[in-house]
Amino acid sequence: MKESSVRPITSQNFASPCLEEASQCVGPSKRCEPNLKIKEPYFLSLDLSIEKLGLIIIDDDLNVILTEEVNFDEDLPEYGNKTTASFIRLMRLLTYFKKSKTFVKLNAIRLILITQRGCLINEESSCSPTHMCVKALDILLARISSKVDLEAIRCIGGAAHQNSSVWWSKAAPTLLSRLTPHRSLSEQLLPDQTWTMPNPPNYYDLTTINEAQSLEWLIGGPEELVKRVGCRASCRLTSVQIMKVRQNQRNILEATERISTASAFLATLFIGRLSPPCEGDASGMGLWNVQDRKWDLSLLSLIMCSDFAKAESLNEGLNLMEKLGKPRAESFEPLGSIANYFVRRYGFSADCQVAGFLGHHLAKFMSYPLGPRDAMICWGDSDADSVILPTSLYLPDLTRQILPNPAEFSVGGKEAARVAVLEYKDANLARSFIRESYCNSSWRTFDALVTLIAEGGRVGLDDKLYTFFTPHGELGGLSGISRFEHGQRTEEFRDRRANPRSLLESQLLRMRCHLSRAYQRSNEEIGLSACNEAIIDHPGFDPYHHSALPSRIIITGRNFENRILVELLSSIIGAPVYQSASHFPSNYPASHKDLPLEVTPSMLGAGYKAAWNYNRHLGSTASYSNFLNSKFLLLARLLQDSSVDSQIVTAPKIDASNKMVERPRFSHNFSQVASKIIGNGIIKSSPALNYDANSPPTTSNDSSIHVKANTTYPNDAGSVLIKVAEPDEDLFQRYGAQAVEFLRLESFVTRGII
Repeated sequence: MKESSVRPITSQNFASPCLEEASQCVGPSKRCEPNLKIKEPYFLSLDLSIEKLGLIIIDDDLNVILTEEVNFDEDLPEYGNKTTASFIRLMRLLTYFKKSKTFVKLNAIRLILITQRGCLINEESSCSPTHMCVKALDILLARISSKVDLEAIRCIGGAAHQNSSVWWSKAAPTLLSRLTPHRSLSEQLLPDQTWTMPNPPNYYDLTTINEAQSLEWLIGGPEELVKRVGCRASCRLTSVQIMKVRQNQRNILEATERISTASAFLATLFIGRLSPPCEGDASGMGLWNVQDRKWDLSLLSLIMCSDFAKAESLNEGLNLMEKLGKPRAESFEPLGSIANYFVRRYGFSADCQVAGFLGHHLAKFMSYPLGPRDAMICWGDSDADSVILPTSLYLPDLTRQILPNPAEFSVGGKEAARVAVLEYKDANLARSFIRESYCNSSWRTFDALVTLIAEGGRVGLDDKLYTFFTPHGELGGLSGISRFEHGQRTEEFRDRRANPRSLLESQLLRMRCHLSRAYQRSNEEIGLSACNEAIIDHPGFDPYHHSALPSRIIITGRNFENRILVELLSSIIGAPVYQSASHFPSNYPASHKDLPLEVTPSMLGAGYKAAWNYNRHLGSTASYSNFLNSKFLLLARLLQDSSVDSQIVTAPKIDASNKMVERPRFSHNFSQVASKIIGNGIIKSSPALNYDANSPPTTSNDSSIHVKANTTYPNDAGSVLIKVAEPDEDLFQRYGAQAVEFLRLESFVTRGII
């Protein structure tokens, strides 16, 4: 690696000027002398989530050297997005508990008062201002232009949250082509002129339940829809949102030039023209026929007319197809060169390339080269948990979504590789809800209660506890918390301390059952014999065998550093759990450490893809997995050299609570109100459990975990994986014995028949 004078941004030299101040340092005729002199290829990656826009710069060895972010609530308060993204789901949950569960109402309100996300919310509607994202990009580029020589950036990549759409006006292409470097993007791309829907719905919107149910019914049922587009209809799906706009605001649809995903929206800004959707974008919209690899014209016509028999149905479908754009097949090549606006205003090189941007699921998938039996589990992002699996087969199912693999695609007519995504919406919200209701708002108390209660809540096989958290009741399921004890539904467990463990076990058992069905079906497709035909008949898989489960789990996300959760995950799924050292800048060389802001897997995956696209653009023939593995070798050697023992590596800090930030103390007035309610006997709060929110958990929580290198996978050091948990086989078998009963109860909840 070439010598570089790059210094990391630390808390001492990190500055956060507002756009007005930062803009004084940039422009076509005046630009601040950068603090960082870059002497080798570098790559920029953006990550647009609902609550912030983040940015990283990586070097040629894929080390992160700079981070920056704009938090919408803190940095852009003028957009009025000071509200919780969980508000809608919690309010619907409160309705469920209106009569008898006052203690849940109180603690849910406490959660609402604390949380803030970048959403505008009105009852069940949740949306995000598009112009806010443009202004955030202005601020980011203004900040880094004074710290980095942007001319050294060779390629730009990015990722954005799933299921958010951007509605470009017919004037947008002209506005993009006439950008002047003398003014910021936000000054030239005004909301009323650039977008027909300035505040489009986002991931948390719940206003389209009726449209989602109608779409599945009209197409022939959820199974038929999944067979066509790879996923069920949901409130947040772009296809469902278009259906609502067509029914209620048809003038908006007629005035729209292009409907883009959030990732294509970011790419559009950088190339200065409307970016074509990639196959991943199209699949995420719920309008792309995954098998035929084209827009599903029948579905488009149905969305526009709700009646195939009408003569204008086909024409309306073709009209919508034009508004979606012609998809760009996944390829090695970037989208094109960066727009001249960024060259003249910020000093980017005219040769800087822009890679295809990705949705969050695919960007996370690109952050580590998964093997055929690997599963990546992401905890707590956007209040959801997700499991990402590579697959070579198209096996549609109601519980998962199928997306194209952006690293391995169809060449010469061969079958394209795919990615399966299992998403558990509100999973992190459920854990936070139980923490607020039973654990003194403390993750330490939550963890202590998990370790205190035996697995399943009881020793007897017929006396297990299960908890299902479905606050929104989407698509016909029950709304609220459904608890089961002795196989029957109950309003509350006899021992309320069992709530945290029951919730975690139920979430992980659900994940295990869904994974088992996915792997079992894949095994059958490739001709592997079943382990026990008699056992498989009822649940669809052998619940006692590892063959229908992943061999290795790579874990990441907001809550990945919780020791209790990781160990329970390993034992229930029955696989060792790893963390990738590439996801932790603290493991980078000394000159690249101490980055002050969060580095997400989505940022890394998009950045790695940009680096790979650039190398392919220069003539490299390396596959994506080979490219990443070659880059990770240096980091693996650094990890080995820094270890005390050649067979010992140090994992990132994993404890019960440190990364799950404790909630701040509530105001004196709020405490008084809560005390009065408790004093009147209306509720019994978690102090009755005899745990102090500030007391340490009963488990051991060292600052780091020392683990021996994996003997099953001798190349783990080369692939920068660090083992953080081993499964307990006895626990694995015990949880397997619960699978049939769990699936029976889950079916009742999801069908709303209890």
